[in-house]
Amino acid sequence: VSHTCANHLDDVYALTRAGVGALRLSPHRCAMVRMARTFRDVIEGRLDPREGGRALSEIYPDASFANGFLHGLPGAEFAEPVR
Repeated sequence: VSHTCANHLDDVYALTRAGVGALRLSPHRCAMVRMARTFRDVIEGRLDPREGGRALSEIYPDASFANGFLHGLPGAEFAEPVR
């Protein structure tokens, strides 16, 4: 359990290329339907990951996002995507 919220939206394409076929969204105190739609829109190419990230920040403004573990960093850190 961490004080951060794991967010791999920017990593969706890399995860797909690595063979990941599904993502699990944990329920939080935010508009989860909007969050799920944002992930779906990025996965299906209707929304750029950067735009999706901005949307998640609006949907869940109090969250500290993290993706460090996937990038070889401490898990609670957030690695900005390389564009």
